[in-house]
Amino acid sequence: MDSVMRQGSTLAWGGSMPFRRIPIASLRQDTIPPFDLYLQTVGEQAPVLYREKNLPVTASVLSTLADQRHEYVFLATSQDSEYLRYVEENLD
Repeated sequence: MDSVMRQGSTLAWGGSMPFRRIPIASLRQDTIPPFDLYLQTVGEQAPVLYREKNLPVTASVLSTLADQRHEYVFLATSQDSEYLRYVEENLD
């Protein structure tokens, strides 16, 4: 099992890139995020790629995440600026 290092809101698993946890509620239906989405699928192991950047977030995607009881997805911290821009552009 990989150990998790926490530094503020940044999480890193042994040997993996650092990630930030973001709420699924920040994803808007029928938008195209310019960043990759990762899911943590097994306990404390590093997140795995769920959807590559520039793929639409559809009602089906959001429904699947809710059905699987995910409240958060993970974002590589190297894509923080893309996420912040996405949030700003999609404020309700």
